[in-house]
Amino acid sequence: YTLCTNKKGNFDIQVRQEAVNKSVSLNTATAINVNGDTVCIYAKNHPDFYTNYPVRVNGEIFKLKKATTLLRKGGVIKRKGSSITIIWPTGEEATVRLSGNSLNVVPKVFSSNNGEYFGLLGNANGNPKDDLISFNGNVFKTATAFYNLAEIIFDSGIKKRIIKAEKAYQAKLITNFGNTWRINN
Repeated sequence: YTLCTNKKGNFDIQVRQEAVNKSVSLNTATAINVNGDTVCIYAKNHPDFYTNYPVRVNGEIFKLKKATTLLRKGGVIKRKGSSITIIWPTGEEATVRLSGNSLNVVPKVFSSNNGEYFGLLGNANGNPKDDLISFNGNVFKTATAFYNLAEIIFDSGIKKRIIKAEKAYQAKLITNFGNTWRINN
């Protein structure tokens, strides 16, 4: 899934998620474009046998020997405990915290009024009504209404239609944001 990306193509954060149960999925890997360098971090299902090394940079195992490492195209990787912070030359950041078989990915971007950012985490313009925008510019309404209606409606026929609409909404999100998780350079 694309958490956050920009129109310039130098900033992209994607995650691979795995279902824990019917209601919860956790991030198990992330692929991040840092100004043209690809940083991948794996909590599980590593691409090779080197599972003691969760980080790959441009496809190569990256051993976090230093607290701060400069990437070839200007980004920085910082390590502190189980957290890895990636900093773009343009100032955006992403902190990835490894926790067993999952990881938490927290991007930090600038406020945007010009629609620079998009993805599942929104466009950073302060208006939640236009946060979900597909790659081709379609704005999706939020799914909150489906959940609220399904909880209060007792008519099983209507409830089934709401659940069907919710599933169609989720399928549309997957089609627009979850069709790939690897970053192509």
